[in-house]
Amino acid sequence: MLNEYNDLIERTINRAKNPLPINESCLRDVLEKIIKYGYLNAIVDFISTSLQISDGCLLDVGCGSCWSAPFFLGRGAKCYHGVDVMTDLSTRTILDYRAFSAGRYKEMYQELPVSLNDLLSCFPDIQIIKKHIREVELGGACYDHVVMLNVTEHLEQPREDLAHVASLMNTDGHILINHHNYYCWTGHHDQPQALAEYDPEDIPMGELADWNHVINLDFFDKKTSGLNLIRLHELLDILTTYFCIYRIEKIPPAPERGRNRMTPEIRKALAKYYDDELFTEMLRCWGTKPASKDLRPPHVQDVIPVNRISRIQSYRGHCFQVAIPLGVVATEFFLCEDDRPLGPGDSAGMEIIDNGRGRYLIWGRFLYFSTSDNSDPTANGRQYTLQRVNGSRQ
Repeated sequence: MLNEYNDLIERTINRAKNPLPINESCLRDVLEKIIKYGYLNAIVDFISTSLQISDGCLLDVGCGSCWSAPFFLGRGAKCYHGVDVMTDLSTRTILDYRAFSAGRYKEMYQELPVSLNDLLSCFPDIQIIKKHIREVELGGACYDHVVMLNVTEHLEQPREDLAHVASLMNTDGHILINHHNYYCWTGHHDQPQALAEYDPEDIPMGELADWNHVINLDFFDKKTSGLNLIRLHELLDILTTYFCIYRIEKIPPAPERGRNRMTPEIRKALAKYYDDELFTEMLRCWGTKPASKDLRPPHVQDVIPVNRISRIQSYRGHCFQVAIPLGVVATEFFLCEDDRPLGPGDSAGMEIIDNGRGRYLIWGRFLYFSTSDNSDPTANGRQYTLQRVNGSRQ
């Protein structure tokens, strides 16, 4: 293992400028410390093996303090471009992943002898772009690989931002996304992030712990938290619009990060949410950019007659199911009964089954819905239509 690390350091230094802007022994010492603090295992190895970055141009969206950037060159990437409006190039502080993983939070920050800018300036194939991703303009597709680690939960305009990311990628380019899900035990991004941190006597902690950040969602300020509160099915809907997603992993939290804290009382208070979003801490997606710029059918009409597009079937309780055309985006359509809007439109499955009364959900290729009076839509003589928001009614 030591020889492997030494070989990687040599390959990385071979990609540096000649002459170097800092002393070579200092550069070597800094690279050794970055490895010591766990960056290979936590970031470099994970990305390198997931995306096969050798001979490709890598874009790191939301790169933060990207101390690991030089090692991607050592692993064979043609170039590394990091995009983050918040990156502080003057910092000398580095996160110690070993201490963080072990829960030694008081020890998890260390100081290096050079700044981030000093390190990155040694490598001509590294560039940091201090802009929002949608402000990055390259005049055409450029990147073979894109990585977004714990970024999608912070995007102010997820659909627009991810569409722009796709526009920066070469055809058949690969993307890796790691999304920290807001609706899990740790999703608030604040304390407590582990049971060892949780003090039940601490009122601010209590307002977040044990899914209280979800129960009290109406009081959670997206602007001050920097979180967009996107749900997993909403994110997947956007991703499948612009990418061919070929692999998905839903990673639960460790027991020490709240996996076993759910109670029947808490679950009842969270009835509108699905189990997978409450018990998924990290959502990982791998995808490619297809040759076609538009993955959706060439035209999805503004008004879709639900009664005529497919056979409506009884599902369970008050819930009925019908297949809908490809290209229907849940956030772009609402359900009407004889031109009267029904809803709410993002109801949980059990709410539709048990309560009905117009609740519905667009999920993948199916519409799950109930009528306004819980009658049978195949026998009540009413017409049901999906209508595009701000579209032309027929």
